[in-house]
Amino acid sequence: MRNPLPSNVLQNPGFAGGSATSWLLESGWTVGGSGTPPNGGTGYAGVFTGPGTAAIRNTTHIACNPGEVIKGQCWALGELTATGAAAIRITFYDKNGSEMDPSTSAPWVSNNYVWIWTTVFAVTPLNAAYAQVEFAVFNSTGASGGSGGSRWFVTGFFGANLLGTGRRLLSLKQPMQYYLNLFTSQYRMSPKLNAWQAALLQPLDDLSNCLQTFNISYDIDNAIGSQLDVLGQIIGVSRTLPFQPSNGVSPILDDDTYRLLLYATQIKNTWDGTIESLYKAWQFLFPNGVMAILDNQNMTATITTSGNFTSIEQDLITKGYIIPRPEGVQYNPSGSGTTSGLFGFDRNDSTVAGFDVGKFA
Repeated sequence: MRNPLPSNVLQNPGFAGGSATSWLLESGWTVGGSGTPPNGGTGYAGVFTGPGTAAIRNTTHIACNPGEVIKGQCWALGELTATGAAAIRITFYDKNGSEMDPSTSAPWVSNNYVWIWTTVFAVTPLNAAYAQVEFAVFNSTGASGGSGGSRWFVTGFFGANLLGTGRRLLSLKQPMQYYLNLFTSQYRMSPKLNAWQAALLQPLDDLSNCLQTFNISYDIDNAIGSQLDVLGQIIGVSRTLPFQPSNGVSPILDDDTYRLLLYATQIKNTWDGTIESLYKAWQFLFPNGVMAILDNQNMTATITTSGNFTSIEQDLITKGYIIPRPEGVQYNPSGSGTTSGLFGFDRNDSTVAGFDVGKFA
């Protein structure tokens, strides 16, 4: 299936092997063992025992241009006695590596000893060259009595430029920058005037940024969970299949498979009925798959497919959920959903295979 993530993504799922390599740990942070968050993991995490205000961040830069949307996520946990406040945040830097203020933080993590998956979005400001995702603790008094019972944990880092090169850009309104640029040269460099104006405009900037994230949160590529369910209601296809899939697979689709079904349904709803566009649709859904269509000139067509499909993807293909079909035309499947390649030479993979493996189209 097509990969929904953009190419410029950094992922750091669990501080592999307990290593702090490629991580910047400010005072109070270490990398050590911890409980495993709900999504699985290595059992390692960044641990903050304090005291003070400090962050842990991956040193990988997320390249960005003004107006592009940066996303950061992580698993986080605060012990019951953890002090201060903690949140994942995105910090932007200019081309000289200087930190730009302010940073954008997600809602605070609760100190209820429960792992939560927290997300933050930020719109790249003017003059920013790259961003970093970090987890910061603010104003902690540190572990109580040396018992280590006042700690914050973080793991499962994810960061991405959702609208990078080659993808659509948002047309963003940034009220603060617009009005600050209206100052004449006589006052433009006045720090107090700029600070006063920025304080008044910050709520409008925050509101504008929040509204822009709606476009991202409900984009099929980036939506997750209930956001995909809302898109399913609009497109007209449920996450729950009306049949029991093979091999004991749940009829309630996971996000990746549901995303595939949503795209396939969109294609069905907008297909122009030509074989050429059918090939393009198949390559969009399965970039590494192969499909051959033979028009039998009698209101039937023979559809031959090959590729490395999961069990549930095979079911969706064979039951007609993926390939659009013209009204009154009968499809005769040939190898639909097979994991072996079409018969051929000089290759041996899921697309083309030789004797005893490849299937004749």
